[in-house]
Amino acid sequence: MHRILIIDDDERLAGPLADYLRRYDMELTSATHPDEGLALLREHTHEQAFELVILDVMLPDRDGFQVCREIR
Repeated sequence: MHRILIIDDDERLAGPLADYLRRYDMELTSATHPDEGLALLREHTHEQAFELVILDVMLPDRDGFQVCREIR
């Protein structure tokens, strides 16, 4: 099963996307704030690491490009 993290503050967009991906047996975790998403990334061990992060560009406190740089 593939593990995906969605970081998006708009549940109207993240919810349907998560529902769609679950149909393909993806294991999804979502965060509504960049700090929450970054904490989730740090918490997961190598064996439990996310394979994909879907990141909104317009987030509270900083944009998705900044969050992407922090992830890298």
